[in-house]
Amino acid sequence: MKWLQRLFGGGLTYRGTDCSACASCEVNRKFIEIVMAVERKFPGEARHETALRYVREREIEARQAGRECQQNVTGEAALPAKGDA
Repeated sequence: MKWLQRLFGGGLTYRGTDCSACASCEVNRKFIEIVMAVERKFPGEARHETALRYVREREIEARQAGRECQQNVTGEAALPAKGDA
């Protein structure tokens, strides 16, 4: 909890919102941890949007690598996953 207080400059506020009630929520702490791991956000994006972009990009890369691995093992192309174009 002290790292949250340091993060928000001694008070548990973020952009004018009092976060003292929600700061004890594990989900909020984890969300803040992920968002604050973004050191440089993209221009025109909020920090959470950049974090989401990073996650989505890595997931796409991992999916593609998995397909390539399956193709190398079986010699057949993998079927596209549901939702892939």
